[in-house]
Amino acid sequence: MKKVNINIFFNIVSTMFTAFSPLIVIPIITSSIGLELYGEFVAILSLCAVFVVLCDLGFGMYIPKYMNEKKLYKNVNKDLLIIFVVVKVVLSLLLLTLITAFSNYSVTVLFTISAFVSISNLNPTPIVTGLERYKLLAITSLISKATLVLVALLASYEDFPVEVAMLVQTSMVLVTNLILYTFLLRNLEMSKGQIVGAKEVYQFVKGALGFYFARLTVNVLNQGSTFLVSRFISNEGTAIYSLLVQLYKVGQALLGAISRVLYTNTLKTKCFKSLYFYSVCTVLCILFFSPIIYLFSNDVAAVLLSSTKAEINEFTLIILLSLVFVSISSNYGYPALVAIGKEKYAHLGIFLPSLVYYLAFGLVIFFAEMTMFYALLCILLTDLSSMLIRLFFASKFGVIKCFQNTKNIN
Repeated sequence: MKKVNINIFFNIVSTMFTAFSPLIVIPIITSSIGLELYGEFVAILSLCAVFVVLCDLGFGMYIPKYMNEKKLYKNVNKDLLIIFVVVKVVLSLLLLTLITAFSNYSVTVLFTISAFVSISNLNPTPIVTGLERYKLLAITSLISKATLVLVALLASYEDFPVEVAMLVQTSMVLVTNLILYTFLLRNLEMSKGQIVGAKEVYQFVKGALGFYFARLTVNVLNQGSTFLVSRFISNEGTAIYSLLVQLYKVGQALLGAISRVLYTNTLKTKCFKSLYFYSVCTVLCILFFSPIIYLFSNDVAAVLLSSTKAEINEFTLIILLSLVFVSISSNYGYPALVAIGKEKYAHLGIFLPSLVYYLAFGLVIFFAEMTMFYALLCILLTDLSSMLIRLFFASKFGVIKCFQNTKNIN
């Protein structure tokens, strides 16, 4: 339990840097380029994030599981690193070729998109997570986010405002990769036998695809909702919506930081006592801070967006309620179900709610006019359905009973 708490602490610290650094950078960029251009920038950044999701292939979730099964806890396996880099490079080249061929963006924008996507695809965080080096991830996150803020302050946005804002984001990912690859290469374990071949790559990718397809729709949703909503509302509206989504992601990321540590821990220990404990604690924390967040949300939005147009306090209630659902469902998904061999049901708990989102979004477009309220309501319905589906599976396979009795499942 002590190791779990330490890992959760460092993972939360790392996640806090990741989640809160955009909130520091937002006012720097909005004051330099204005609310309308910022809306255009966040729409492009959201599209880039979708491209990164498309190239993930499920590695983010599968690699920690693979390393646990192969007992690769201490050193970095050479073959694993080769597979990761080769697959990511090939996918990046294919995707960027398609983007260049069919995109209507200018050459300068395409260049910044290519730089961000290719560097982000090579981020080796899943391997470092599999090694449970959460302290390293926290330190790396601090350095990269400090770089982000520094570059944002020093950058000149006059001639190419959107492109420069994109390169500012790219600098953060580049620093992250440099630090993590330095660590991985210094701790590289030379595997015995021949160099990894096509068969090994195929088997590895095949194992990861279950995570990929199960999470593809929801990951596209999480990363691409700003771009999708931007097709129906103004750039200024997109800027305000992106702030709301960013605040939602702050809470989601903190909950995910706890869930990721519990996921790697339960895979090894099959002990579920901590899952119930942290589920209760996170719900109580959200309920405690909700009144404060509601009261000051308008003031925060005015500062972050350098505008008095952003009145978001009523919208924050939807976000907070969604996070209550997320806090309940996050530990009843992969951390619990994969550990008892019910991996496909964990996948369903991700896939089915994402379909709810797209259905709700489509109904709004068909029967009404898309607004920020309706866009956030779609997210709320998605999180509610996710919680209900995961609770159903947890009850069906005895996980909830295990939480209540704090015993292990064999």
